[in-house]
Amino acid sequence: MPRLKKILVPVDYSDCSRVAMEYALFLAERFDAEIEVLHVAEIPEGEEHTVVKPDTGEEQLLSELIMQQAVKAETEFLAPFVRDATIPIERSLLKGRPGKVIVEAATDRGADLIVMGTHGRSGFQRLIMGSVTERVLRSAPCPVVVVRHPDDES
Repeated sequence: MPRLKKILVPVDYSDCSRVAMEYALFLAERFDAEIEVLHVAEIPEGEEHTVVKPDTGEEQLLSELIMQQAVKAETEFLAPFVRDATIPIERSLLKGRPGKVIVEAATDRGADLIVMGTHGRSGFQRLIMGSVTERVLRSAPCPVVVVRHPDDES
């Protein structure tokens, strides 16, 4: 059986991501593996230099605002995991198209496994929204464990 040393966990801070994180921690503890949690912030195409005025009233770039919000969400998302984990959790925050960036990160970081959640959309919703999970499954350089939220009825 292959040895797991590095588990990449792409998250969007949803309940599906929480369940995937729990699975990843379970596996990491049993295989003495490292975990890297990755969030990919998608900046709308052509909007990198758009100036916005959020609640603070001060102008800032939309891309900076999105990254600030991602850092805050990441801290909140990971707090219970970091507090209870017996292994270190590395964090990464990147910009780009999630499916593509996740595959590139798995390749660059030498991930032995990707554990990710899925929202379980099907039909028209999936056609319109696409599926990051499906893109990763098709292109990943390593095995992918897809975890579905237990309450997902789709």
